[in-house]
Amino acid sequence: MGLRLEAAHRQENACPPHSVRPSPETSWHWSPSALHVAAKAQNTEIALLLLEAGGNPAAKWGQIKYQPLYLAAANRDLAMMKLLLDHGAPVDGVFGCDGASETALHYACSTGHVEMIELILEHGTDIEAQGHYGTALGFAVHHRKLDAVRCLLGWGAEATVTAPLMIYLDNEGPPLPHTADLLYVALGLRHPSSPSWHASHPSDISNPPRAGTPAEWEGLPLGTEQKLMALLLFYGASKETTMETIHTHLMPLAKEALHSEEEFL
Repeated sequence: MGLRLEAAHRQENACPPHSVRPSPETSWHWSPSALHVAAKAQNTEIALLLLEAGGNPAAKWGQIKYQPLYLAAANRDLAMMKLLLDHGAPVDGVFGCDGASETALHYACSTGHVEMIELILEHGTDIEAQGHYGTALGFAVHHRKLDAVRCLLGWGAEATVTAPLMIYLDNEGPPLPHTADLLYVALGLRHPSSPSWHASHPSDISNPPRAGTPAEWEGLPLGTEQKLMALLLFYGASKETTMETIHTHLMPLAKEALHSEEEFL
């Protein structure tokens, strides 16, 4: 009799028409919720059913603390993202475990999905929120997403901010500079080498030394880089700030380019 009453109590407290809660209060964040699974599978029909039954759009999953909104961004799934935002998903929800967490906006900027960027901005996200590559504009410039850069600047993103030049998680770090303005980032200069640091961090920077060959001078920026710089300058980026960074680190930058300092400038 006691078991039957307990089962009836569980059924009474479940969310109809389900026999289990869509976001169990006792579930460990190491396991995905049903809503995470639906978002990852890009199944908006199931996601809607779960949300209407009380599924938590802010549920976190794993050490990285993924929320369903991140999975929608990762899948470039605009319909899923709209559904989640309309049902209260935190537009500035962060994921990451290294002190430099990112948001769905950062991810959308790194992929250049303009419609997704605009949707997130329309829901009131912080356009200047910081992540691994600085603000959303930093992500877009770093990944050379010209349309995303144009969109963000049009929405009022600050063009004069500084951004990290690479991701690293220890106290040693690569050779300087570690941060620079976005105009410097758009230039795409090869970062100064440090054989000992590269040996222990082979994948932590965007331009590791080419195996068996010296770095080659690649000339002035063309195409996308040139357009990025023109946009940033138009919206207030400072050429003087960029040149100050280059002059400060001129010797290692010129050495990396296999040119004299005069030729590099």
